[in-house]
Amino acid sequence: MSPVADPFVYVSIPATPQHVHVLRTVAGGVAARLDATLDEIEDLRLAVDEAAGGMLAAGPAATLHLSMDPAERRVNVRLATDAQVNGQWSPVEARGSFSAQILAALVDDLSFEADEGHPSITFSVSLGSSRDR
Repeated sequence: MSPVADPFVYVSIPATPQHVHVLRTVAGGVAARLDATLDEIEDLRLAVDEAAGGMLAAGPAATLHLSMDPAERRVNVRLATDAQVNGQWSPVEARGSFSAQILAALVDDLSFEADEGHPSITFSVSLGSSRDR
């Protein structure tokens, strides 16, 4: 199946654990649309879940934002929050967390950032034969 003309997906949810399932569902739908295998779909869902958990742990926030940019056999993902962490959340410390180790096992590229005090996690996932693990 070919991706649609403008496949970019952006979803904002309340920053609560009870709403993270919405992001997992969106991630699974995007991967399914790219004809990913069931294992790839579940891996992407788990990666989004771990990243969302990391964002919720970064500090109190009102909103959690997911953006996904799917390509032919690759999905670029960014999770961010409107939390103002100002030194309470460090990208360096986040990279050393157990959650980051799980994410690193599931994704191809992984970065942690704190842009103007707002934390974010960015990663990409290759699907199908383009995955070189």
